[in-house]
Amino acid sequence: PPPTGSAIISYNVIPTTGIVDSNKVNLGSVSITVPTNGKVHITLTGYVYFTPNSAMYLGIDNTPTDYNLDYTLASAPNAGAGTSYYYSLSSQAVVDVIAGTTTFYAVASGGQYGGTLYNVKMTAVFYPA
Repeated sequence: PPPTGSAIISYNVIPTTGIVDSNKVNLGSVSITVPTNGKVHITLTGYVYFTPNSAMYLGIDNTPTDYNLDYTLASAPNAGAGTSYYYSLSSQAVVDVIAGTTTFYAVASGGQYGGTLYNVKMTAVFYPA
């Protein structure tokens, strides 16, 4: 393990999703093993492609089924046929951790018509207490 007092980074590139509808979906995760108590800063970024009258939530949690630590929402207005939208999404959280391994999850859910997520990246950085 790295010496006490060192920053530790864990990173994951999450593959392009299929259509994400209104059900919450675990997209992937990062696990970080730390030698002592401290804080972890988690960032989650990506972009969504969807059609009019759609929405997408992208968030972070310590369970694979929710986004209670933080989330962001993008929604597309109701527009004419053939219109599509790309929106950048980002979410972040700072969490207290104890020595050991902690896993954080990228979770998404869409609106009625859903959308596709691209270029999703998740990073966890540990800062010792």
